[in-house]
Amino acid sequence: PVPILKLHNLDEAAAQECAVAFEMLDNDGDGKLSKRDAMKWLRCLGFCCSDKELMTMIAGVPVEGGGLQYGDLCDVVDSCADQRGVPDSAVEHALRVLLPSFHDETVPREVFEEALTTQGDCFSPEEVEDLMEMCNATNRPTLRVKDLIRGIRSSIGVSRK
Repeated sequence: PVPILKLHNLDEAAAQECAVAFEMLDNDGDGKLSKRDAMKWLRCLGFCCSDKELMTMIAGVPVEGGGLQYGDLCDVVDSCADQRGVPDSAVEHALRVLLPSFHDETVPREVFEEALTTQGDCFSPEEVEDLMEMCNATNRPTLRVKDLIRGIRSSIGVSRK
């Protein structure tokens, strides 16, 4: 097992999850990841970046014996912490694509629920209810866009402004 390293920008539970995710991707157990698997690992940690951006982040990591070591990748996580998460503007844009008819600061709950359960990778009714709870909107007929953004960001686990 890889050691649980203290990462400046993650609490102990998140650091434990980092180690577990690394071990899951380290198929041969040699303590190293290929660049492709390192990019998957970074995405597991909340880096919502393009392949090119992720490759830039790991470009300076030494490749030893055909792979990238856990400690070196943890240094990347610490040095690039400001790139983790999803910008509020991206969440808001996604909501506006999902609900092109809304331009206000609020949206009727039934319209939002219908969009979530009928478009793209549809949410189940249970997933919609979970999201409503995260948005503190369980019994509200009208939803504030800012509350939706906050709830979606918290469900992702990492956010950035």
